[in-house]
Amino acid sequence: MLAHGIENPKDFTKKHQTCKLLVMTSNITHEKTFGFFKDNNYFGYSPDSFLFFPQDALPAIGIDGKIIMKSRSEVQLSPNGNGALFAAINKNFTVKKAIQAVDIVQVIGVDNVLNKLLDPV
Repeated sequence: MLAHGIENPKDFTKKHQTCKLLVMTSNITHEKTFGFFKDNNYFGYSPDSFLFFPQDALPAIGIDGKIIMKSRSEVQLSPNGNGALFAAINKNFTVKKAIQAVDIVQVIGVDNVLNKLLDPV
């Protein structure tokens, strides 16, 4: 059972949605990620349940230790990784405010397929 006696996530209505999903994206994937959720009608949930925010980027470095160039005059930037989550939150007033408004925050990496969302344990 998920919440309020609802067993199927498709049965959620706007009044039942008390959780926000904050999605940290990169400078490379932000627009595509947001568009994917929008194109898929937010998988049946309210768009207000989602908050997308980009992480910072750092110069990309090759295995030889040299900075990778995007062009002759532009450094290639890459996402600074999951470890910079807290810096990204701290820089974004909207995200910070959303987190301060709740009692519990669960942080998961998208690459952890075994993580259970909203698992009370």
